[in-house]
Amino acid sequence: MTMGGAADGIRLILWPSLNRVDVDSAGTHGWVLKDIGQVEVIEGVEVVFHPREGEGHLFVSVNGFVNMVMG
Repeated sequence: MTMGGAADGIRLILWPSLNRVDVDSAGTHGWVLKDIGQVEVIEGVEVVFHPREGEGHLFVSVNGFVNMVMG
């Protein structure tokens, strides 16, 4: 899925069978979260992926902001 508007250049690659998501920012940065346990979608605003075990998140907003925190 390629995002447009303010998030132009952000691409999400969802791997449901692997419980994995890859995020690419115009080929300059990349983030990968494996073993996803929970996904929060706030329609029109953001999506937050959480790992099955442990703390942390991978956050992608419609304005193109991406943040990954693992703890």
